[in-house]
Amino acid sequence: MRTPVASLAPHRWALAAVVWLAAAGCVENHNGSKIELFLRGGVHIPGTVPATPGQPPSETHYELYVVNGPGVFKVAEIDIRPAVKSSDPCFIEEEGSRYPGLHSTRIVAKVIETATADGEVTPLEAGQIADAKARAGNIPALEAALKVMTMHQPGLTEAHIAELTSSVPPAAQMDDESNAARLAACQAIWRDNPGYYVGTDKITTIPLNGIYIGMVEAMDPRNGGFLGGGAIDVDASFPDFDALRLNWNFNDPDDPRRAAMPPSEIGWHYMAGAAVQRVRGVYNVSLVNQDYGRRLSGEASVYTELARDDVNF
Repeated sequence: MRTPVASLAPHRWALAAVVWLAAAGCVENHNGSKIELFLRGGVHIPGTVPATPGQPPSETHYELYVVNGPGVFKVAEIDIRPAVKSSDPCFIEEEGSRYPGLHSTRIVAKVIETATADGEVTPLEAGQIADAKARAGNIPALEAALKVMTMHQPGLTEAHIAELTSSVPPAAQMDDESNAARLAACQAIWRDNPGYYVGTDKITTIPLNGIYIGMVEAMDPRNGGFLGGGAIDVDASFPDFDALRLNWNFNDPDDPRRAAMPPSEIGWHYMAGAAVQRVRGVYNVSLVNQDYGRRLSGEASVYTELARDDVNF
């Protein structure tokens, strides 16, 4: 449903530009629309410390709106978060791995414990220890450098996640019983909370839980490779539109901090841009923060009404 708004905030729309997000191909048939989104590296994880200009507060997420005349309707809700979060109680080794349920920050200690259990470290075991140390050394770099775009679960707050995970065994407990209990507890939480995103350093694009959309612009600290861009399939099918808005909003609709903000039914401005139609049903949008410009910006390609047409690009 479209929500009429009296004003769309200051209209400093940037000129639209073509987004190079994918190689030549076609968009898969989908009864709705596809939005390919590229966010530049300055885009924020809400509430991280220290705060930087334009950063949304903690316990917030982003909402993507299509603007058409006086009407605005929401097409997606997303979170931006570290690709991995080593402090997460469910940052664990997956089922089927060598140590299922082990907290991944303990991989070196566990490999050493296994290798030295019989009082002798073989060359194979020495290599496994070296591999574990290399992996563990990459985890802080991944956490600091890479930000992922993920699907947001409405109403899911960090406080609620902390409550849900309060009974997960501490990371320091590495015995088989604790690992099994940790795995079972996390899997139970994941089943009921698809928006509780838990990444893994093994394959950053395939999380342990949650829906991965893509990466914010970055360089992979392990190999220097360029990363960036993602795609969202939305159910809405709209033949044309004027602009896109990326707003931020509180995770908890009853968050008391809302009272200090200007009244809004669609959250608060983060970036926006005018839509330029390139060919029928294909639009490009340059998204820019009205106060901070290119530092907080991105690009979008929108393919509308895909049930009516397969778009080649």
